[in-house]
Amino acid sequence: MTLGMFFAAFARTAFKGDSLQSLHHFWEMVAYIANTLVFILSGVIIAEGDFNSRKISYEGTSWAFLFLLYVYVQLTRCVVVGVLYPLLRRFGYGLDWKESIILTWSGLRGAVSLSLALSVKQSSGSSYLSLETGTRFLFFTGGIVFLTLVVNGSTTQLILHLLRMDTLTATKKRILEYTKCEMMNTALKAFENLGEDEELGSTDWHTVAGHISSLKDLEGGQVNPQGGYGAGSADPTNLMDIRVRFLNGVQAAYWEMLDDGRITQNTANVLMRSVDDALDLASKESLYDWRGLKPCVRFPKYYKFLQSRIIPRKLVSYLIVERLESACYISSAFLRAHRIAREQLHGFLGNSDIASIVINESEVEGQEAKQFLEDVRDSFPQVLSVLKTRQVTHYVLNHLNGYIKNLEKVGLLEGKEVSHLHDAVQADLKKLLRNPPLLKVPNANDLITTNPLLRPL
Repeated sequence: MTLGMFFAAFARTAFKGDSLQSLHHFWEMVAYIANTLVFILSGVIIAEGDFNSRKISYEGTSWAFLFLLYVYVQLTRCVVVGVLYPLLRRFGYGLDWKESIILTWSGLRGAVSLSLALSVKQSSGSSYLSLETGTRFLFFTGGIVFLTLVVNGSTTQLILHLLRMDTLTATKKRILEYTKCEMMNTALKAFENLGEDEELGSTDWHTVAGHISSLKDLEGGQVNPQGGYGAGSADPTNLMDIRVRFLNGVQAAYWEMLDDGRITQNTANVLMRSVDDALDLASKESLYDWRGLKPCVRFPKYYKFLQSRIIPRKLVSYLIVERLESACYISSAFLRAHRIAREQLHGFLGNSDIASIVINESEVEGQEAKQFLEDVRDSFPQVLSVLKTRQVTHYVLNHLNGYIKNLEKVGLLEGKEVSHLHDAVQADLKKLLRNPPLLKVPNANDLITTNPLLRPL
């Protein structure tokens, strides 16, 4: 748990791309195997030990106590949620009465409870804990796990339906309808690419569409993304939903820029945290991610004073480049990610009122970032030049890696050739990361010739 918290806070971008997917699948499989082993082991021990006990198998008191304990657990959870409901409603994410019902009913027990019960069972048989107590402990815990999974788990969806919490808002319906229509357009483009060839001949679109059930209800239906109708009113629920989708798009753009080498891992961590904070406040505040970046993006007024000719320009640029580097990366990445997210949102919702509100919030958020980059460009253009050189170099090297992999995929290169070229590109990447382009330190002659007080000497 501590390791997970550390990675989420400080090393979130340490894994990306294929390595992130591999790591996710690995731990997902490990968790599945561990859960399976715990449940199998618990079932075997309960069947072998508890059901062989006469007091449990033949006396009905233990079974009656089990069902009574299940009712008591549900009542206890209901009381706890009810007592804390005023606080849960006003603090944190907020909680309405429907969500409180789901919170009460969906309290399932699983592998953690069984693991603790198995530990108690293993420790029983001593002077402090009798064998019978350990047996009953495991029996009751296993029974509660079974009842919560079977009863609560199987009926939660029904309760969601009765409370109408599984219905889609007007905005979600519009996005879903437009996505379905785009699926039809994508299918038609795919059919045009493969629908006819020289070897096998041609086929009929209606025959192909008949085998794709997901497209049967889409033919003939079109949703105009540029129309304002049906996009949903600008009520708090719809606004929160669109803000969350917008911020998810911003975060996806950050991941893409990290893969392309446009931003560093440290910069990506800062940007990701700002989006997480904004997601927490999406229901109460307008887009909030830039306010989380303000402490990292500052252009003090004395920077402009350093622009005076008394102090050598190259020396000033060298001294402040590290301070401005991270801020420039953050500002440029913020503006680019918001621009991509705005285009995506406009493509789905067009000129609707709710889309215009979120897009305007995004444009207002980007004003300070634009002003910061303008100040840097006016005062220290060399800094932006250095950063752009790093970005382009990293992007070109990544593109070369992809080109080499593609040549291997189509069979034009063999293993040794691919390894040689890949190692050469990786060496350049490591050199770029360890020794990135920097502004050169001015030599003594430059300091003397550029300083008006020392030039006559």
